[in-house]
Amino acid sequence: ETDGDGIVTAEERAEQQAAIDLVTTRHMGPIKIAYRYYCLVGASGGASEPDGMGMTQFLAFCKATQLVNKAHPNSFGFDRLFIRATRPPDSGILALVDVASGVLGNESTGLSSRLRAAHAVDKLVKRTGQGEKQMKQHQFVAALVRLAAQHFPATPIGEALDRLIETRLVDHVRSDLRLESDDFSEIMQSRLMQTVLRKHRRPLLRSFDYYAGVDQSMGNNTVLSLGTINLREMRELCADLNLLDARFGMRDMLSAFVRVNIDDELFEQEEEGNMASELVFDEYQEMVGRIFFGRMWLHMGAAERSGKVVEREFDAWLSDFYIPAVLETIKAKRPNG
Repeated sequence: ETDGDGIVTAEERAEQQAAIDLVTTRHMGPIKIAYRYYCLVGASGGASEPDGMGMTQFLAFCKATQLVNKAHPNSFGFDRLFIRATRPPDSGILALVDVASGVLGNESTGLSSRLRAAHAVDKLVKRTGQGEKQMKQHQFVAALVRLAAQHFPATPIGEALDRLIETRLVDHVRSDLRLESDDFSEIMQSRLMQTVLRKHRRPLLRSFDYYAGVDQSMGNNTVLSLGTINLREMRELCADLNLLDARFGMRDMLSAFVRVNIDDELFEQEEEGNMASELVFDEYQEMVGRIFFGRMWLHMGAAERSGKVVEREFDAWLSDFYIPAVLETIKAKRPNG
């Protein structure tokens, strides 16, 4: 009991934590998917697994899910929340965060509020390293809890968190990004699609092997630089073949990349190197299929699609465009390859 004095007892804190754990467990799939998507948004696509979500990526998430809106327009508050969530224990950063946010403190006594805030921001940059802070998944969940408390202050925290995740995060993942299930998921499982992929396996494998080695050719000699394709290598492939345009843009490519990797995000994978930011060969095949589906099939009119089968059209696209184009590109980039 609080006895009306506003102090949270140990029992109440345990109840709040149990409510939070129940909500996050129920929504862990969409939470993981949203976290991975925004880790990759704007990522460099290096040879290794992205370390986490940067401040810019976190703000992009907040804007996309309408957490930054007319009622909560101050993006600086979200910067502050990010820094609070990612600060090292006992780092002394929290006082600087409060001063930078305009909260009175002992820093720079006697200075005007604007100068005091600028002084604190300068110290924050020096102490944390500009562009280096990364939000881990458990910190992302903690940030969601803080956001829920801010958006629904009169609601019990478990209920507030459930409401925020359901109405903002889950809806964004399923409706806006369509990252959990879509029409192409079933197509990939069809017998005809498996036949098409077997038919083109050798040239597809050759293209996969080449682009899986791009990072090694750039000097990134890690175990994962061969045998998997990361986001940077996928971007290079798309750029080489001019696959990104108004019909299928960078956001579409990124959504497809995350969608292909959902099982890696949700379940532990036995295949070495098969992680949420790397494509193994089977995932690469699906990625190529999704590029065709988003870039070609979805832009056909109803009359043009009439009587056609997705798998057969994909087969023709592979034969007539993708495989000749990618093999010609490899030959041009590596004459003896």
